[in-house]
Amino acid sequence: MENKPQAQSNTKNLVSIPRGKGLDPFIMDKLAEQVRKVVGAAKRKIELTLQGFHLPAPDPALLAPHRSRLDDLEEYEGKVARHPECGIYATTLRRELDALKKHVDDVHAKWTKATGKTLTDLHIEARQDRLRALSKEFAKDPQLEVGIGYVALRTCDERMEFKASYAYYKHPRQRFPWDVAMGTLCKLKAASTPGISRTVVQYMHDAMKVADHNRRR
Repeated sequence: MENKPQAQSNTKNLVSIPRGKGLDPFIMDKLAEQVRKVVGAAKRKIELTLQGFHLPAPDPALLAPHRSRLDDLEEYEGKVARHPECGIYATTLRRELDALKKHVDDVHAKWTKATGKTLTDLHIEARQDRLRALSKEFAKDPQLEVGIGYVALRTCDERMEFKASYAYYKHPRQRFPWDVAMGTLCKLKAASTPGISRTVVQYMHDAMKVADHNRRR
């Protein structure tokens, strides 16, 4: 049996049927006109409210690791002419930074695909599993050439901070940096805030909660 095409709901090309002579305007036409007036007034009000509104600039504390490493690279490359030995470190640093940036870009491409329109249709556990897998992949460091490890960025923390900062630098208005590097970004912000900051494990955090005995039950 041949499947018939489904009816289209597009009514743009339909001609309005005129009302008969002597009849009052169709009630739905009057309601539609009132709705258009209300929507138009609300839209103008919103536009006036948003005039001059600017999104806040990206947080410099979260951009700092990325900016700092680029400054280091520029400094060492600038010294090569007078100090050739600096060329080895500059080449090594550039190779490691390029590898980490490519890794972030690759994970972002997967994040874009994984968080498309179908993400909200998934069960909450499936969504969490998908984002958790991306976060784990982001945290892993890309492999360099065989037999070569990281020299300029020796510690995992240094590399993770650079990746998180670079992700925030590239996509400051997206959820991507927070989906894959929330903990690192929070640590960077806390460390930049005046005063003492500490990272607390979950069981200690729970033990330090103050019970609200005055809360109504």
